[in-house]
Amino acid sequence: MEQNKVLLSQNEIDTLLAFLLDKKDSVSADVLDQENIDKLIFLLQSNEKQKVRFDSNVPVLQPPGSYPYIILDGNENINGQEKSCVLTCEEDANHFIDIKCINQITGNTFVISPACIEKRTYVSDSMSKWGTAIPPIVFDQISSMLQVKYSKETYQFICRRFAKTLYLDESAEIPSYYMPLEESLLHNLNA
Repeated sequence: MEQNKVLLSQNEIDTLLAFLLDKKDSVSADVLDQENIDKLIFLLQSNEKQKVRFDSNVPVLQPPGSYPYIILDGNENINGQEKSCVLTCEEDANHFIDIKCINQITGNTFVISPACIEKRTYVSDSMSKWGTAIPPIVFDQISSMLQVKYSKETYQFICRRFAKTLYLDESAEIPSYYMPLEESLLHNLNA
């Protein structure tokens, strides 16, 4: 029995082209590299569900000049959010992590809950909690979504807390799988 050598049917090609033409301004060039095209072909031809990574709900680093995914203080303060806010975290009374975005000019504090990330909008009265630790990559991606920076001390706290929770030793080496890329750290760390 001879196997069909056609990668995509004409209908699949037309659908893909229509999508790419519709999204051409928002699709970056690296989406069209051979590796990503091969993944797309695999997904189109298989009935397998794609495995979801723990950080798949968090969008990638935003290009400079773009708007944050989550706007905290209203549309009139979009630019101010990036310039005047800082991302922090602390331990609450139950030993859970609270992530907060603080506007250093107005003093407004926004608690960033998992519900904010899931809904990609600010949820002021959410009861959802992060738990006792979060992976450093997730904290960094939250920073990217908000387009706000965090301090070295905050990042070190997140890393120590994650290592202690996972490995019972806050100085344990964290596998790179859980860590943000250097490019993202350079962009999101407060100088």
